Amino acid sequence: MEEYRSLIVSSGKKKDEKDKPDPVADQASKADQRKLAAERRASLAPLRKRINDIEAETKKLEKLIAALDAELGDPALYEKSPAKAADKVKQRGEAAAKLAAAEEQWLELSAEYEEAMAG
Repeated sequence: MEEYRSLIVSSGKKKDEKDKPDPVADQASKADQRKLAAERRASLAPLRKRINDIEAETKKLEKLIAALDAELGDPALYEKSPAKAADKVKQRGEAAAKLAAAEEQWLELSAEYEEAMAG
């Protein structure tokens, strides 16, 4: 009877010990998680760089379009040099097309980056 009692008592302690989280195992798993996250970020660095490059290009194109819009907003441009005005309109159209393409590419790459970071 005494052996049975000690067996039950000792098995009860083992169950309680199993229920408690192991701080060493938690630290190891957190370290592994950080390491995996760092590796994931490192492998995605070229993609992130491309996204940043596109963002910079987008800002440049937006500034160019704003400058062209300011020039095209001046009625004197059309009176003095209609050919120059037509050239500015053409430049603005090309810049707008490049901006749209850059924004589309940014959306695609950003979605790819987010998917890769999530899983």
